[in-house]
Amino acid sequence: MCSLGLILLLAFQTYDVTPSYAPGVMDPPMLATQNPVCSNEFFRKFITEHHRYPDAIKWNANYTDFSPLLCHVRSQNIKQCMKRKNIQKIAVYGASNVNRYGLQLAETLKRIGFVCNQTKRENRQPIHRIDLDYFAAGNKTLRSLMVAGSDYFCTGCSSYQITCKSKDSDDVNIEFISTENVNTTKLVLKNSTVAPTYEHFIFDVYLKKSFPDLNIFFLPMNHIKRQPIERFVREFPVTLLPLVKKVKPPTSDFFFIPGTSEFEECRTGGAEKYKYYLWHGLLASDAIRKLNAQLFSILETDIINGEVSSFLDLAEVTSSLIHMCADGSHFHDKWYFIFWKVFLNVYCHED
Repeated sequence: MCSLGLILLLAFQTYDVTPSYAPGVMDPPMLATQNPVCSNEFFRKFITEHHRYPDAIKWNANYTDFSPLLCHVRSQNIKQCMKRKNIQKIAVYGASNVNRYGLQLAETLKRIGFVCNQTKRENRQPIHRIDLDYFAAGNKTLRSLMVAGSDYFCTGCSSYQITCKSKDSDDVNIEFISTENVNTTKLVLKNSTVAPTYEHFIFDVYLKKSFPDLNIFFLPMNHIKRQPIERFVREFPVTLLPLVKKVKPPTSDFFFIPGTSEFEECRTGGAEKYKYYLWHGLLASDAIRKLNAQLFSILETDIINGEVSSFLDLAEVTSSLIHMCADGSHFHDKWYFIFWKVFLNVYCHED
């Protein structure tokens, strides 16, 4: 018969969190050294063998770290990683959640010794209309060809740039590039076949001369779910995905990240009208899970072949985070910081 102490140990099992105080090192998540280390290569091999993301996720007792059950996340020296991988420009793409991811990426770099300041920001007038001057970047000829197209739905999605400096490391420039879908006309060029869509403008024109070293495209599933899932399935594989594969330099890394869960109980204020709203017959999180599954199905071959990368199904990762929920579709800063801590430790590990 089990002793009471053993019963309590099993009932309240936690995971080790070992702090690290070395400069530039992110505090490591749960350590389970009998398992392999989580890395991009581990995820790629897992996907090759199992045809799915590692979907069994564990959080530690105080919800400061997470990890797949089948591997453990080892702390890395992020500064050294940036130098080794020659990461000087990072772009994050998405909507209002990614506005927050970008800010917390800067906070993450601050914690390892960088000084970060915002250097540029879109000035949308009106708030739903793209700022052409921001994307012209001082090029008058380009500016004369630019036309604002469809309005944004999102009001908290103005693009921005942040520069992070450190005495013992190269500068790291972060840019949040606002995107609400995969095939839009927020900005186009007059009489041009080069940039028939906003996404073509971003990748074929705006980033052409200085493509980011690390790209993380958070698919804005909270916006994409407003349309039938079939539209995403039809458009993504023939619009954004081949565009990225065409323009991405071999030296750049590009991640497509699935969407996070939403929480109906948290919808208050302006978001309350969407409480238990059915999006084409599905609650928000159910729609996002289906979209994430379709995203994986489309990306699988390219992930296996190493043409693009992904991470984990964030709907699974965040499904238990109602206590971090801000308004139903966004989180408090803690989640975005934890994401970067885990993502960067995984990204920086090399077998």
